[in-house]
Amino acid sequence: MIRWWVVKTMIKKELLEVVRDRRSMFLTIILPLLLYPLFFLATTQLAVTKVQAIEAEDVIVAVVTEKLPQGLTEHIAAEEHLSLQLMVETTAKKQLAAGTVAAVLALPSNAQEVMDTGGKVRLDLHFDSTREISERAKRQIEQVIDTWAESVVAKRLKDNDLSDAFVDPLQVKSENIAPPVKVGGHLLGSIVPMLVVLMIGLGAFHPAVEITAGEKERGTLQTLLTAPILPVEIVSGKFVGVLLVALLAGASNLLSIGLLGGLAATMPLPEEVTENISLALSFGQIMSLVWVALLTALFFSALMMTVAVLARTYREAQAYTTPIYFLCVLPAMFAQLPGMDANGPLALVPGIGQALVMKAILNDAITVDLLVRITVATGFFTGGILVLAAKIFESEALMLGEVGLTGIVPARRTSGGGVPRPSDALAFSAVVAVVYIYLGSALQLPGTGDNGGDGLLLGLTLSQWCILGLPCGIWLRWQRYNLKESLGLRRPSGRYILSALSLGLTAWYPASLLASLMSNAESEAAAREMASQLFPADASFAWVFFVVAITPAVCEEVLVRGVILRAFETRFRTRTVALATGLLFGAFHMSLSKFIPLSVMGVIMGWMAIRSRSLLPSVLFHLLNNGMAVVLTLTPPDLPGLGSDTGMHWLPLSISAAGIALGLWLLYQPPPEISSTGPDAP
Repeated sequence: MIRWWVVKTMIKKELLEVVRDRRSMFLTIILPLLLYPLFFLATTQLAVTKVQAIEAEDVIVAVVTEKLPQGLTEHIAAEEHLSLQLMVETTAKKQLAAGTVAAVLALPSNAQEVMDTGGKVRLDLHFDSTREISERAKRQIEQVIDTWAESVVAKRLKDNDLSDAFVDPLQVKSENIAPPVKVGGHLLGSIVPMLVVLMIGLGAFHPAVEITAGEKERGTLQTLLTAPILPVEIVSGKFVGVLLVALLAGASNLLSIGLLGGLAATMPLPEEVTENISLALSFGQIMSLVWVALLTALFFSALMMTVAVLARTYREAQAYTTPIYFLCVLPAMFAQLPGMDANGPLALVPGIGQALVMKAILNDAITVDLLVRITVATGFFTGGILVLAAKIFESEALMLGEVGLTGIVPARRTSGGGVPRPSDALAFSAVVAVVYIYLGSALQLPGTGDNGGDGLLLGLTLSQWCILGLPCGIWLRWQRYNLKESLGLRRPSGRYILSALSLGLTAWYPASLLASLMSNAESEAAAREMASQLFPADASFAWVFFVVAITPAVCEEVLVRGVILRAFETRFRTRTVALATGLLFGAFHMSLSKFIPLSVMGVIMGWMAIRSRSLLPSVLFHLLNNGMAVVLTLTPPDLPGLGSDTGMHWLPLSISAAGIALGLWLLYQPPPEISSTGPDAP
């Protein structure tokens, strides 16, 4: 077990070493507090000053014609900072290229006569788009020409006794419905997420290199490894030390953003800016940003520390971590591109996912389900990286640089038997989870057209068997673990089969009620859409039952109540094992509305697997729970609460309560015999 007082001492030690590095502290705390206000002040003031200077500059527009129309001359004379100069066309174009004139206007010499007779005149306007002053002259000339054209049209209508509706039959009124707060959030969302991810990654970069490769170079890490401290305690202390510094960087960035809103309110900005843009953030937005910043810091701290510890010198660690840093930070820049949002699979990619979610928060488009998804995804990645870090600290050859990067890959076990260690099971599960999140999500995309449901069912089948179920058996066989012990492949007592039957046939009803109470309109609409894809009207009952009930009951149980639970039993108390695997089961489905009911059922299934010493009861429970959903959807009975009337009714609730009570009573009876590898077996 981890000795937390040792971890606390390690944290103090690492923080003291980081604080002594003044350059890192400046980059972590002081720079963000200066960066945002200076960037905001410099860009706004420079932009305002530059625009004012361009608008106030006197410009010359060359005119290529022998005679200017009277109306055009009068309108140009009314313009400020704009004058005309007659030139030959070749000379005018040379002057435009040289920058002497801002634009060239060419029109025929008989323009006035054509206008007077109701004809149409062509005007050619030449400008240089690489010069701001030429762009301004173009806009000003176009405004003058539009005004002149309106006066000519008005005169023609009057002469012919026509209404202006004759040439302008439609009136378009544009109105921006976005409030100033939303406009300001959109503006912040285009800049802030990338900067926050960049600064948090930078905050984790320096302390991670310092407390790993820096200690190696000074010889203090080797001394630490000889002390009576567990590798997991060393990893925990160093990770928390790096995390606190990264969080400090994130807090400094968020504080600077908050102060920026107050600073913008006191600045003498143009009236159209202050009326249409507000940089104020709500309390919910701030708390959501803090949470995503924490997730970002967790990931970067684990990644930087794990990569840096592989290096033998400080310079080598910088060479390792710099490309890793940019590989994670550069994708955050893509999150700022138009059309990029957090609703697609990119939200699960480290770096870009956190930036997309922060962008959604600032745009006031965040949902609880989206926060749950990014939390689960970041947890999977961070947990897997920390397991890898613990494996590295356990290897003396890796820590002392005796082997290269190939030392990370675990060698095949030479002797058979036993069950996986918790660290090995978690490392394998983390890899499986990452593959399932990306490849499984791609396979499970709903199809379109008549075969959309069949495509989703086939994708769900492939992702479950090929990513979750079969790899577990292959890995256990390849590592020469005892397949029977590692999965709990025993014949259970009949009492546990009856318990699984009773719970599986009844627990689904209160679980579905609880999920519906916790869901909102958006999640309910998404659930209905998924149900329509999972249960197509033309699909056979046997095919849907196999995919929705049998497949997850086998594949998910093999991973969670098989590999993970049996590995955890060798190290932790049985109650801890049941709770941990239940929470993992709830988080695996990445749905806030279903997290609590699925976690509760996961705890019960975990306790059932522990008590029975077999995987079969939890598989049966899982199969019946999912199977009831298939039966009630494809062949709904005409009963209160089970058919079209899906509200809460006392009859099915009473039956469910009785079934659950019977199942739990059977489960908690003293087992006929005790056989376990765990330290606290029932």
